[in-house]
Amino acid sequence: MDQKTAIDKIIAEIKDANPAMPQQWFDMELYFNMAFGAGFDLGRKSSSHSKLLIQMDMDGHFIKEFPSSHQAARSLNLNSGNIRRVCSGGAKSTGGFMFKWKNIFDD
Repeated sequence: MDQKTAIDKIIAEIKDANPAMPQQWFDMELYFNMAFGAGFDLGRKSSSHSKLLIQMDMDGHFIKEFPSSHQAARSLNLNSGNIRRVCSGGAKSTGGFMFKWKNIFDD
């Protein structure tokens, strides 16, 4: 049994035992996706339009990388549209953070 199949089986067993915790399931799947790298999904279709983005403090120091604005928003309790606006240059910051698309992030 490969790693993805084993994790899918474990998650399914936990979900069956505790069906009333949908937010926790999303968080657990997000954790496994981040832990095992891009493209390792646990039953969710990843969008081909997702862009990697970088979260920075207000001084421009790297904090964290996210696979999409939606996952960054969920993790940070921010609005994904506001995060995309910052990445696109329409705003300087949101939630006390700056964001940039990874392909234009300069070290």
